[in-house]
Amino acid sequence: MQIGLLFYVCIFWTSSSIFGAVYVFPFEKFTLVKERKADMYRLSAFYVCSTLCDMIAHVTYPTIFMSILYFMVGFQKTAQCFFLTLLVVLLIAITSQGAGEMLGAAVMSVRRAGNVASLILMLFLLTGGYYVQ
Repeated sequence: MQIGLLFYVCIFWTSSSIFGAVYVFPFEKFTLVKERKADMYRLSAFYVCSTLCDMIAHVTYPTIFMSILYFMVGFQKTAQCFFLTLLVVLLIAITSQGAGEMLGAAVMSVRRAGNVASLILMLFLLTGGYYVQ
């Protein structure tokens, strides 16, 4: 049961982070182009600030979630196991955020970005190893 729960947690934070980040660039494209033409800031400054602002939520929410869930379902109650599990979940959330931003920047269309993210997520689900006997 705990393995299935861990698989669900990984899929939940992967999909939440990908779909939260995939729409960042398509929605902000027009504002970004307008402000870049006015030479207000560099593209790297926009990307770093956007990523750091999104990172706060992508670190805080999984930490709170795992702090409650970990002890509620009866995993090993050692600090080492808890922080290792939290580290893995945070790495999944942060990597998924980066993948979502990459997909959104590559596609630059809201409809196509959602479709590509769904396909990538389905590929992750099928090759994740949960269905291997």
